[in-house]
Amino acid sequence: PHTADKLGVHEGDIVEVASAHGAVRAPALLSPGIAPDALAMPVGQGHAEFTRYATARGANPLGVLAPLSDEATGAPAWSATRVRLTRVGGPDGSLILFAGATRERPDTHEGR
Repeated sequence: PHTADKLGVHEGDIVEVASAHGAVRAPALLSPGIAPDALAMPVGQGHAEFTRYATARGANPLGVLAPLSDEATGAPAWSATRVRLTRVGGPDGSLILFAGATRERPDTHEGR
């Protein structure tokens, strides 16, 4: 959230995540569990083509990753790609949350 604040990004804003290998756009979800200057994006929620209901839904971050793998396991080198995050628009209503707030309010822990 601190880095998002520095970039002028608010929850629900449309952001572009770009690397030398590609770019995706998605709504921003701010999480206090992400390290400063780091970005996390779920894999498996975006489809270019996948049935009439899922085609062109979400964003697939695999197209942004460098084509590198871990030598020992062969798994994708998830943290080997540097990306640039840019706010490209305000909220468009595409961020749907089923949970409550993702941030603790400072006034909820009085006396602790």
